[in-house]
Amino acid sequence: MKKGLWRIAAVATTLAILTGCAGEEDVVQMAPLPTVTDKIASSQIWQAQVGDGVGQYYSALQPTVAYDKVFAADRQGEVAAFDLESGERIWQQSVQTETPALLSGG
Repeated sequence: MKKGLWRIAAVATTLAILTGCAGEEDVVQMAPLPTVTDKIASSQIWQAQVGDGVGQYYSALQPTVAYDKVFAADRQGEVAAFDLESGERIWQQSVQTETPALLSGG
């Protein structure tokens, strides 16, 4: 008899909890998103290329800026530095040995 009462009490408690949760309404209202307009004008002042590209392969290599220079590399191990203002190539060096360097970041 006690087992049956425990089961009935457990079922009743579960139903009471589920009924209480189902009746709640969302009271949080999201604010509308503001309109964003482009306020920065950009223009290309110079461009340069390092290496011959990688064909259909996606490469995550990106140029980086440090010490008033732009450093860039290609996947085969060609690394170059350019003047930040003029884009003039300052130096270029290959880190490839007998096997391709296959750079992917750095």
